[in-house]
Order: sequence, then structure tokens, then C-alpha cells
Amino acid sequence: MPNYQFQSIIDRSTSTNTLVSQLQAQSIYKLNSLSTSINEQKLLSFENFSQISALITNSDAKTGSQFTKLQTDVSFCSKETTLNSQINTLKTQISTMNDKMNAFATQNQVQTQLDAIKTQISGIQVQVSQMPSAQYRCIILSAYYGKMYALGDYVQYMGQNGCVVQV
Repeated sequence: MPNYQFQSIIDRSTSTNTLVSQLQAQSIYKLNSLSTSINEQKLLSFENFSQISALITNSDAKTGSQFTKLQTDVSFCSKETTLNSQINTLKTQISTMNDKMNAFATQNQVQTQLDAIKTQISGIQVQVSQMPSAQYRCIILSAYYGKMYALGDYVQYMGQNGCVVQV
């Protein structure tokens, strides 16, 4: 005679694992898309150096108002680095969820945990959408503070200062 209670636990576990896998895949896809949207076309290329050099030369970065504006932009560079870190943390959480789930976890428990992660993803998306083109101006600030650097070294210099730039 089959043990229906045991079979019910197996069925529920299978159903839960399927749900987790589906939601994990969706969440990882969203996070990967978000990472891409943050990072795409934000790295310097050699083709941009002459344009950037002219931008630095023509900017009045030494004036008080411009300097204040650039200081504000630094916080956005730092914020972008923080957002990328948050995204990577969420990816880790999602990828390890299966390890934390057991046969007795209910779909509601799984759903609650994933909903919390989705809320965090939405929060990050809002922050990203509110970020201005501060990444572009980071290069002016980096050049202002590190103007002894050759243009070819700016990528490394800005990386050390938490700036990911868009040109």
C-alpha cells in the first residue's frame, strides 16, 4: 500500500523546487539585465581620448560652482559601485536559495523570500533610473585631480577611485 503522506511531501518538494528554479531564473535574468544596463558603454576606449582631452582642456573645472558640481558627481560614482555590489549580493542570495530549501518548505515561504529579493531589485532599478549622466563628468574630476596621469592611465586611475565612466 503506497504511503500517500510521504508521496505528498515529495510532490510538494518537487513543486516547490520547480517554483524556486523558475523564479530564480527570472530574478537572475533581471539582475543580469540590470548589471548590463549599468555597465554597458561606460568604459573608456582609446578612440575617446582626444575628445576627452579637449573636454578637460575646455572645462572650467577650477571654478567654485563647477568644482561643487563635480564633487556631487563623485557621490554618484561611488553610488554606482555600491549598486553593482548590491546586485552581486542578490545574485548570490538567489543562487544559494535551493541549498536553503528543504522538502518541508511551503510555496508561500519560498514566495515570501523571493518577493523580498524582487523588492530589493525594484529598489535598485529606481536608484539606477535616477542616476544622471554623472559618470561622464567623473572623467573631468579624475583628470582635475590626476592631471599628471597620461590619458592612457585614466582607466586605471578612475577604477581606483570607484568611477565607471560613460563617454
